[in-house]
Amino acid sequence: MVHGFDNIGVCVTNLQGSVTFYEILGLREVYRNERGVLMSAGNARLFLFATRQVNSPPVGRKLGLFENAPGIDSALRSPTSTASTRN
Repeated sequence: MVHGFDNIGVCVTNLQGSVTFYEILGLREVYRNERGVLMSAGNARLFLFATRQVNSPPVGRKLGLFENAPGIDSALRSPTSTASTRN
């Protein structure tokens, strides 16, 4: 059973513009590296990263992060602190 998500990955065409947009919505930047920017509001976390495609199509996903068109790319489940047992 899924109890939550660690973060949602969003591939964007304008990383800084997207950071500004999500700040207006109330998220704050909590971490930045060469791959992208992690934004947070309470337990909600978005990882924003820029596409490397030029004139990318709006649909179609590849397994890796950076070659995808803009859009939601991944949802990572957060680990649970309790283990389930079966008898």
